[in-house]
Amino acid sequence: MRIEVKMKHLIALFIAVSMSLSPAYSQKLGIGVRVGSQGVGADLSLALTSFLNVRAGGTSFSIALPEATIEDENVDVAFTGDASLMTASLLADLFPFRNGIRLTAGATYNNSSISTTGSPTDSYSVQSRTFTTQQIGSLTAELGYGSSIQPYVGIGFGNPARGGRIGLLFDAGVLLSGPPELTMTGTGMIAPTATENQETIQEALDGIEIFPVLSLGLSVRL
Repeated sequence: MRIEVKMKHLIALFIAVSMSLSPAYSQKLGIGVRVGSQGVGADLSLALTSFLNVRAGGTSFSIALPEATIEDENVDVAFTGDASLMTASLLADLFPFRNGIRLTAGATYNNSSISTTGSPTDSYSVQSRTFTTQQIGSLTAELGYGSSIQPYVGIGFGNPARGGRIGLLFDAGVLLSGPPELTMTGTGMIAPTATENQETIQEALDGIEIFPVLSLGLSVRL
């Protein structure tokens, strides 16, 4: 299983931005590093007032899905695929109680997707006729979002820009993502299967309107 995390560029960017700001602003800055349902990422927080921060950040994570084989009495089909999470967010954090508890809202660019391909593992024989794997064909399914800009609302704890030098971060919220969109394509004898099943599966996906967001992390006040 291959796992790829792209995070060093995010952290380097945030450090460079923080170093370029004036001393007055740098005293109100904090960097957070997080891991959660959107992958691994980092963000930069700026305290505008004693109860309001703005935050910009991103996450990135990709993984090669484990190979799976669907066994049938006629032909076995092996599936391989990849899942990729990539987001960039601009958020406002409101601290109504003047402590670490915060309400968060903003917008997220969500470029997350899943792709998988299924191919027969062997030829298929019926009524003394044999079909090769190329004749049987393959099936590819891709899952993504129609709108990449999505509203975010949530709650959390931790203020990277104020308080202690090192802090704990927690976030729980939802992306109002709308339903994921499925695209299925096929080749060879499998091609009609893609057309027949895409609409049925998409109808089931249409009920999924949100993407849950949970994360834990650490912050450093600059």
